[in-house]
Amino acid sequence: MKKILSAFCLMLAMPLSVMAASFSEGTHYNVLSGFQKSEKPEVREAFSVYCPACYQWDQGVVGDLEKRLESKDIPFNQSHVAFMGNYADKISQALAITKGTEKYTPVKNAIFKALQEDRIGDWKNDDDFFKVLAEAGLSKREWTFGVNDPVVRERMKRWSHLEGSVRSVPSFIVNNKYIINLSSIKSFDEFYGLIDYLLQK
Repeated sequence: MKKILSAFCLMLAMPLSVMAASFSEGTHYNVLSGFQKSEKPEVREAFSVYCPACYQWDQGVVGDLEKRLESKDIPFNQSHVAFMGNYADKISQALAITKGTEKYTPVKNAIFKALQEDRIGDWKNDDDFFKVLAEAGLSKREWTFGVNDPVVRERMKRWSHLEGSVRSVPSFIVNNKYIINLSSIKSFDEFYGLIDYLLQK
């Protein structure tokens, strides 16, 4: 992952028309098996709060990507994966509960801070974990009721389905069908160019 981030920092210049002509399945992106292409263009990031690279992306590239997509009226979403960390499942539930509300970003940032800035390693008990959530605006009572909400359960089901097809994080999925191979990308321009290319497929 460090190699990928270093490559991105090079910011190699390349015309988008040239990049579009050189994008190929199996090299720059793969087609997700068992996923139906979305009816409308969309971009999704699969991430884990336990992942240092995900935190770096969240602090920089993700915000810029979201703004670019917003200017084109294309939705950007995030799905938390639970394949690392003792509290991964509870974290996914907390983020699924707050998704689409004003509490989502504060809760996500608070969890990221605990793991990536304060470097707690992981929580040793529920009291400490739910204290972080409460300070970010999500009480244990809200979490308890939220996990049984049909909307949240359906969201968790979709996240779990995607998790089974994601091998590393962060991963970016375009139109619910195409997953970008970040290791093949050499610059931010190429990253954005590939997304634009896949959005039109």
